[in-house]
Amino acid sequence: MENKIIAFANMKGGVGKSSLCIALANYLTMAKIPVVVVDADLQQTIATLREDEKQEYQDTPEPWRILSLDTSYSNDKEKKNIIEGIKKTLAKLKSVPATILIDCPGNASDDAIKYIYNAADVVVVPMDFTRITVNTTKTFAEMLQTMKSSKLMKANVYFQPNKYDERRKQLQRDEVKHIFKEYGYMGTRVNNRSDIERISTYAFPSKVRGFFRYPFEALAEFIYGKKITL
Repeated sequence: MENKIIAFANMKGGVGKSSLCIALANYLTMAKIPVVVVDADLQQTIATLREDEKQEYQDTPEPWRILSLDTSYSNDKEKKNIIEGIKKTLAKLKSVPATILIDCPGNASDDAIKYIYNAADVVVVPMDFTRITVNTTKTFAEMLQTMKSSKLMKANVYFQPNKYDERRKQLQRDEVKHIFKEYGYMGTRVNNRSDIERISTYAFPSKVRGFFRYPFEALAEFIYGKKITL
């Protein structure tokens, strides 16, 4: 199995970044692709959820491994140590025959986090189509493009529409796709469903899988260059 590093990132909060990371880990695991999830977010959402679920699923083997990666610091000395830790962890992960999914923190301009973008093969940018999210995501996309132009990042960028709800006031997909066409690829939308909010690090029931089928088939083809279906 070839090594792939996929970073989930956006400076806009509330777009479902951690939930999508969990769902993709579940999807790839069901497709027999080895997965390691790295929780680098300051909230440690994924690592905390796994701990909370251990009692409920105590007789169930963990379907994929989670590593916590510290990315926070308060002074220059701590920053140096954090960066060294990130670099060492990424170097080890690059040798693992698996797909590495990294849930990144929202402080996108942080020097420490840029090492993750530099190591990534693909940066997945979750977003919805509300005006405020589109504007903030465009700023983030411009930052990634600057890094790529400066050869500080080689990753391709994949915008993942998420929490799509026709009842909300939002921009149309064609309009959003036009805005982001110079920054990366616009994927297939994930519709807003209450079941997705209850995503699990252990279970991936058929109903929930159905919500992600077409979006993740498209994303997997973008990552691996071939179709991966369940």
